[in-house]
Amino acid sequence: MIGSSARATVVREAVMYTPLFIASAIVALLGFAGVWDLGILPYIMLVLALLFGYLSIQALRDLRHAPITTRGVVTRIWSKRDVLVSKSYYISVDRTIFKVPLPVYYDLREEAKRLRDADMDDEYRIEVEVTHYPHTSIVQSVERLGQVQMKRDEAVR
Repeated sequence: MIGSSARATVVREAVMYTPLFIASAIVALLGFAGVWDLGILPYIMLVLALLFGYLSIQALRDLRHAPITTRGVVTRIWSKRDVLVSKSYYISVDRTIFKVPLPVYYDLREEAKRLRDADMDDEYRIEVEVTHYPHTSIVQSVERLGQVQMKRDEAVR
């Protein structure tokens, strides 16, 4: 997901979620209008239409915008399994969560371990500059800028 593939990811999400949004909204509307007697299915389709609609609209909005840059301190680095199949890697910068590729995750995790091993993790944090799309937070690039000394009141927390 680095570089031009970030734009391709935004396009892929728009192409994937927009038809699902339209189809689920149509089925829900036809069910509620009584055209089809589908029982509880229109309610399920309405929930799916809301979910797919949100994802579709965010991706379509990002198609019209250029990537933006967020600069800040990495407050958390973690990974998790998605649907027990693939592993995803995340960082949190200024209360925004970004899904990052494995090399970026590994680099930041190793730097955090180095700070922790030197007993500097209470005083210093890793500063990064993330270039991403504003609505979907799809990452185009992550640049590690160095370490930032935390203020005393932030270090106590």
